[in-house]
Amino acid sequence: MATRGWAWSDAGYRHEPACSHIVQAATHGERTARSKPGSTISGTAPHPHPSKSPREHSERATTDPPAAPTIFGPDISNNNGVVDLDEVKAEGFEFVWAKVSEGTSFRDAYWPRTRDRALEIGLILAGYHYIHEGAPDGQADLFVDQLGDRSIPAMLDFEEGGGNIDNFWAVLQAIEARGVHVALSYIPRWYWATIGRPDLSRVPGLIQSSYVNGTGYASVLYPGDDSIRWAPFGGCQPDILQFTDRALIAGKVLDANAFRGSPDQLGTLLGLTREGDDEKAGWHPAF
Repeated sequence: MATRGWAWSDAGYRHEPACSHIVQAATHGERTARSKPGSTISGTAPHPHPSKSPREHSERATTDPPAAPTIFGPDISNNNGVVDLDEVKAEGFEFVWAKVSEGTSFRDAYWPRTRDRALEIGLILAGYHYIHEGAPDGQADLFVDQLGDRSIPAMLDFEEGGGNIDNFWAVLQAIEARGVHVALSYIPRWYWATIGRPDLSRVPGLIQSSYVNGTGYASVLYPGDDSIRWAPFGGCQPDILQFTDRALIAGKVLDANAFRGSPDQLGTLLGLTREGDDEKAGWHPAF
């Protein structure tokens, strides 16, 4: 994997309302690994043992604790088969991204099961659509129909085969016109460069992908809150980092993502609020 540097100063925490949540500044950036069309936007990555929390498996957590909490979650699709979400939650993960649809015809058959169980056990959930070029209304119709519950925040997987940035906005607007909130944008740095480095300052919830080497628990593989992999691009600071496709989670090898903040802060980014204080309390639209 080739690397490129992006210099950035003003280290520390800052709020960027146009495209970012509260995140910690990075100093450099790195070209991301390419995801495969029709697959999960992430990959697979391991997490802590069921009896441990993510941070208990991180050397950084014991020697150089971050100034704010960092939480983890996998993203999954039909390529991963049935994923035991109860085990995912038991291993300390707080959220899950799951594929819903792709283009104008592909429906992920595992989505309904994933959706219902994630909501039942209180995992923060977003459903994603893999964008194809053209036919934004057809893509939106398919996604919203397969999503089933319009209160679930949407994620757009914008990479190979997705066209230019105008196509991204056309699909986003078509989905939102149908009453679904688009909260996250998976846009790998390599694809952003391929399509001419457009302005990303207005995209919702930017997810950057840049994979570390190896297979293991997500919290061990995580490169840290100050990693160069968090560097901004396109005028936007990433809110979420997909840092591996080789995390051991619930007996599978999955993609893993990190969010530098608490579950409540992630809920705010997604436009959700928790109902009650119980750990299994449901997450509901805040608007």
